[in-house]
Amino acid sequence: MLPASDNHMERRRPKVEAKKLGPLLPEEVINHTWCIEEEISAGAFGAVYKAFDLVKGNYVAIKASKTLENSKRSHIRWEAKVYEQFKGSSHCPKMIAYDVNTTPHFLVLELLGPSLSYLVKRLKSKALPKGIVAAIIKQCLGAIKDLHNACFIHRDVKPSNFAVGSGSNRSKIYIIDFGLCRKYCHEKECPFSERFDVGFRGTVRYASTRAHFKKDLCRADDLTSLFYMAYELLAGQLPWKHKSDTNVILSMKLKLPPTTMAEALDVNFKLFAEHLNYTSEPNYEMIEALLVNVMQEDNVDENTLFGWEHLLKKEERKISKHKQNCKEIEEQCARKAACAGEEEMGDEK
Repeated sequence: MLPASDNHMERRRPKVEAKKLGPLLPEEVINHTWCIEEEISAGAFGAVYKAFDLVKGNYVAIKASKTLENSKRSHIRWEAKVYEQFKGSSHCPKMIAYDVNTTPHFLVLELLGPSLSYLVKRLKSKALPKGIVAAIIKQCLGAIKDLHNACFIHRDVKPSNFAVGSGSNRSKIYIIDFGLCRKYCHEKECPFSERFDVGFRGTVRYASTRAHFKKDLCRADDLTSLFYMAYELLAGQLPWKHKSDTNVILSMKLKLPPTTMAEALDVNFKLFAEHLNYTSEPNYEMIEALLVNVMQEDNVDENTLFGWEHLLKKEERKISKHKQNCKEIEEQCARKAACAGEEEMGDEK
């Protein structure tokens, strides 16, 4: 078992070897400590499981590799190194341990709440109030800023890679899944020189046009993906949601750059969209101030409990009211049917 620390940092993302590994099974015990309960999610490089710590008596999340890898080129080792460098951020989940000397390689993390993607899907009304969106994006921006300050770019910013905390931290948003992270500079130095034709990185729906063109990604590309997230939350969907052809999606993104998309949004989001370029350091404080403006305009207090619970409870009340209305209609129909039956019996007499 390796401790949750490692000072050496690799610059390149490790390569995946071909041999696939089966999933972890319920009640399987890892390193005599963590008992697997269920799979939470799965991605290209690994699956995440809910597990019970038999020693400490609490729940954790375990990310296990899906392929047989060399310990020195392990995706789990790489993610563990990112967590170690990023751990000073309040938006970083706590890393408990990792092990790359066993099969599969695995990473143990604090157990978070649901992802933003899951929460949005729970809501029937996909378009959210702009003040709530600004509050969500403000926290996501803070997480991305902290990751950038740790000298990494995420390269796969999307709703499913943000999650809310649990318990007393349920109003906080965390950024997760660092499998595609890349170190873009050494501490207190300028970004590395741009590379060319480095291959696609990210998720097509939220990827910047630079990612489509297989260019070297930068901090601005993370913010472009964050803008697409904001637009999706505000409008209910992205213009290319129902498109599957990558070239068609790229064509739509070129015809609808963020500045054009933002014309239909609040002026503050338009200013956000205008602040995206390659080498200069993003003005995070300016973007944060724009988001605070939106929150104030919509009377959303960032110090109050995060809005998801209110929205979910409101949705549950709507469903409950709908069920009650259906029940009342059924009862009315039953009474009418009973009355009609009594009238027919009276006519027969």
